Amino acid sequence: MDVRLEKNGLTIEGVAIKDDRTLLAGFRGPVLNGKCAVVMSVEIASLFGNGKSSDHRLYRLPLGDGRGVRDLASFGDRILVLAGPAADGPGSYAVYAWDGASESVELLKDLPFDPKRKPEGLLPLDKTSTGLRVLILFDGDKEGAPTPIEISGSGPRSSSCPAG
Repeated sequence: MDVRLEKNGLTIEGVAIKDDRTLLAGFRGPVLNGKCAVVMSVEIASLFGNGKSSDHRLYRLPLGDGRGVRDLASFGDRILVLAGPAADGPGSYAVYAWDGASESVELLKDLPFDPKRKPEGLLPLDKTSTGLRVLILFDGDKEGAPTPIEISGSGPRSSSCPAG
């Protein structure tokens, strides 16, 4: 808290609902150990006084290269994670799939956009015969410059984040 994003401060950027019961909040920063983004899971009932206050969990997702969460989106039984640099400035972006229960993610696609563009939003569109289509929205581009991309197949699983 009270630390600027540029210095690995606390910033929540992505929010999704899993199984109509759980709120997931993705942190752009801090990135732990330079490669692990944080997602907090909390039961919705506990937010409104109907559950235990301990109904929460922190997940450390190995997104690598100083990447934090830029957006989260539920799609079927998975959570799509738009990952990008935690700090402003250059860096690479990618889309991952996460089961919402483990600390393992699957790289679906490195995004091939000009490094000056900043993908900030992710909207799943539909399944295709070879994978899925998503809409990427950009910060600073006119009207978000919605850009559909095709994500085919599945990529490698990422390594785990160290505990602590």
